[in-house]
Amino acid sequence: MIDLRGRYDQRQQPWYNGEKGDAGVIKLVASDLDGTLFNSKGQISDYGIQFVVATGRSYSGAQTVVDRLGLLQEGYGLICLNGLRTYHFPSLDYSQRHLLTYENCLELEALGKHFYLGILYCFDDMIYFEMNPRDYQDYTIALDRHNLRFFKENMATQDIADLREIKSRFEQGDPILKVVYVQSPAFMDLILERVRQAINPLFNLSLVGSGWAEVVFKDINKGIALREYGESLGIAADEIMAFGDAENDLEMLSSIPNGIVMANGMDSVKAIASAQAKSNDDDGVARYLVDYLGIDDSMD
Repeated sequence: MIDLRGRYDQRQQPWYNGEKGDAGVIKLVASDLDGTLFNSKGQISDYGIQFVVATGRSYSGAQTVVDRLGLLQEGYGLICLNGLRTYHFPSLDYSQRHLLTYENCLELEALGKHFYLGILYCFDDMIYFEMNPRDYQDYTIALDRHNLRFFKENMATQDIADLREIKSRFEQGDPILKVVYVQSPAFMDLILERVRQAINPLFNLSLVGSGWAEVVFKDINKGIALREYGESLGIAADEIMAFGDAENDLEMLSSIPNGIVMANGMDSVKAIASAQAKSNDDDGVARYLVDYLGIDDSMD
C-alpha cells in the first residue's frame, strides 16, 4: 500500500487534477499475481514497491509473495481466492463469504463431465482431481508448462473417481474454496462459451489461465473484496489502482477508475480496463507506477 500524502506532493504530479481535489491521490495499489506481478518465470519485479495482493490463489499459494513483499505487518492485507477471503495482517484472521455446498458441487460435477472437463475441488489442505481416464489421456497430450505449473504449488493432490468419495469432507464442515475446470487450451477455448451458457446463473466462470477456468458464486469477486478492503481503511474507489490480466480480474478493474490491464492480458480484460501497462515480463506493474506516480525508481 502506498500512501502518497506523506511522501509526494500530488500537485506536482502530471496525473493530478486540481478540480478533483484529493480524488487524484492513489493511496492503495492492488495487483494480481499470475500473469501480472509474476513474470513468465514466476519471478517478482525487484522495483521494491509494496502491494496489496488480490489473487485467485489460496493464502498458502500466495504466502511466498506475502513474505517477499513484507506484507505480513499492520496496515497490509491479502485478498485471495478471487475475493472469497480477505486477510488483514499481521493477524491471519480473515473474513469469508459464503461457500459452495456439496449440492452445488454435484451440479458442477455433472456439467464438467458433460463437457469432458477435468475438475479440481480445492480445499485448504488438499486438491481433489476428478477426470474420466480417457479424457485425462487426451488432456495430458496437450499439457504445456503453463498448465503444469498449477500442479506445482506445493499443494497436496489426490485423484478421485467421483465427488461422493469426498462427501464426508462437506459433512464435517471442511470449507471448499473453489471448483476449477481444466482441459487442453484449444478445447477449452472451443467450448468455454457453451459451458457459460449451460452453467447455473448463480455461478461465475472465469478463464484464468490457458485451459484453466475457475467457478465461484457470482457475488464473489476481487472487485467487491477490494472496494470493501479500501473502505475498511477509509480509502475510496477513486483512490485505488489495480492491475490484472485475466477474467477473474474483470470486476476488480471495472469497479474502480484506475483499473490497469497488462499488455499480455486477455482481450476481454483489455476491453474494460482504463489503461494498459507493459507485459509481466517487462516489469509492467512497477514501470507503470514509476511513470504514473512520478516515482524516482532509484529510491530505496
